[in-house]
Amino acid sequence: MSLTAASDAPRPVGRFQYRWSSGTWDWDVVMFDLHGVNPGRQAPRTEALLDLIHADDQPRLVTLLDSMVVPDRYSVFYRTRATPERHLLLVAHSKPGRGEALAAEGFVVDVTDVLQQSREEAVQAALSAALDGRDTIEQAKGMLMLVYALSADQAFALLGWWSSNRNVRVRVLAERLVDDAARGGFAQPDLRVAFDRLLYDLTSPLGSTSPEQVLEAPEGGPALSTSDWDGAACSPPG
Repeated sequence: MSLTAASDAPRPVGRFQYRWSSGTWDWDVVMFDLHGVNPGRQAPRTEALLDLIHADDQPRLVTLLDSMVVPDRYSVFYRTRATPERHLLLVAHSKPGRGEALAAEGFVVDVTDVLQQSREEAVQAALSAALDGRDTIEQAKGMLMLVYALSADQAFALLGWWSSNRNVRVRVLAERLVDDAARGGFAQPDLRVAFDRLLYDLTSPLGSTSPEQVLEAPEGGPALSTSDWDGAACSPPG
């Protein structure tokens, strides 16, 4: 997650120091603002700080503070009671110390806009993937409907059966099936002839020329045979 992705404007960063043994904090002025506290007051002790944190997020912050007894780097997202719509990120570096010695220091930054942008991008990516997958699945269903004379629901059920029994996701199976068809995997001469006749029947009135005559002279052009159509791009000239 980039803290500069959502905006080029400077992002307020609050800095703090935390003493483990006494539970006391030293805040700069930005920390007060981020937590909705008047800057003139003394930085709260841990118990008072937790009262400022949204109830749903308090356990995460407590867990982080308890973990700081082990020197390491820590981070946690949380919201405040005053502004629950804002999301804050706390990053701390815990250091070994004795008595009132410095236990941890770090910063807090408002990442609301970054998280919102990340959510929107994730939703758009998921939606795009779902739509792309749906189109591919519909193509695969159509192929199965043709080959097995199935309804749309039956074709999807057949995809699902193969998916479950071969442990391959439906979307992946559909992609493989469509890709193989695009490479000419099903471009059999007999199937082409059958489709020529089907297209002729669907587009010609009774008493018109035969499909063979249509292929011989399409609108006065050169003779055309289904063998002239490449299996990987099997579409007659318009």
